[in-house]
Amino acid sequence: MSEYLLVNGVIGLALIGLGGLIWKFEWIHLLNNFRYRAIRDRAGLARWAGIFSMLIGGLLIGFGWVMDSAHQERTQQLLAFGMVMLMVISLGIYLKGGQRFVEK
Repeated sequence: MSEYLLVNGVIGLALIGLGGLIWKFEWIHLLNNFRYRAIRDRAGLARWAGIFSMLIGGLLIGFGWVMDSAHQERTQQLLAFGMVMLMVISLGIYLKGGQRFVEK
């Protein structure tokens, strides 16, 4: 097991656990990117943020596994670049989708 899999696995599992807690207990006070007073559907936002956090956690675990199996430095660089781009796109989708639950 390499450090890629270990670090990404621990962070991924933490995000999966946190996402489950946000969804189950509606801990939207942890979401700093939405104004608390402007949220109109707290349960919907908790579900959206929880599922998103769990998906990002799974993505990190998968990324660690793929990086562990890639042995060439060039391949690892390309995978890391692709992961960063995927995270940026995912964050945009998360923020845009979360606006459904906030008053305009």
